[in-house]
Amino acid sequence: MLSAIAIVPSAPVLVPEVAGAAAELARRDPDAAAAILPTDGRRTVRALEVVELTGRPFAASAPRIGAPRWDTAIVGLDCDTDVLDERLARRTDAMFDRGLLGEVEGLLRAGLRDGVTASRALGYAQVIAAIDAGGGPERIREAREQTYVGTRRYVRRQRSWFRRDHRVQWLDARDAELVDAAVRAWRHVP
Repeated sequence: MLSAIAIVPSAPVLVPEVAGAAAELARRDPDAAAAILPTDGRRTVRALEVVELTGRPFAASAPRIGAPRWDTAIVGLDCDTDVLDERLARRTDAMFDRGLLGEVEGLLRAGLRDGVTASRALGYAQVIAAIDAGGGPERIREAREQTYVGTRRYVRRQRSWFRRDHRVQWLDARDAELVDAAVRAWRHVP
């Protein structure tokens, strides 16, 4: 980790006790409640876990953006949105063309639905929904499109998140001298 971060363990026993989690969070940590959408149950429950386990506000466990630890350079690869969208479309097509449907079917037989996180992963969640809706070609085509749209949305959120970090040195992903530029950034050479 480039930033010091307090790792607060999960407390699954708290989750069943939380009815009206958004209201409870608003009562116990109003700043966290204001920053988290009331419909975001996962983040709301996590914030309540942190408050319960640490006795401190949720934000207190967030990493502080300061100088990175060790001798590091934080480099972000930037790419024109249209180019990135095309790459995402090709990647999504490749996932489906190389057997995502069969992979999910096999994982379902092995208990994928029993997991908390994997069944909600981009691609898996959309294919599971398509299978549950009958699994015909039209449903799989819809799953492919939903996977692309969901991945594109996720990438936009990641870009927005990392752009707030003033330590990131953005480099053009298509630059022929990309490796040299990254080394210069690490060595603090303009």
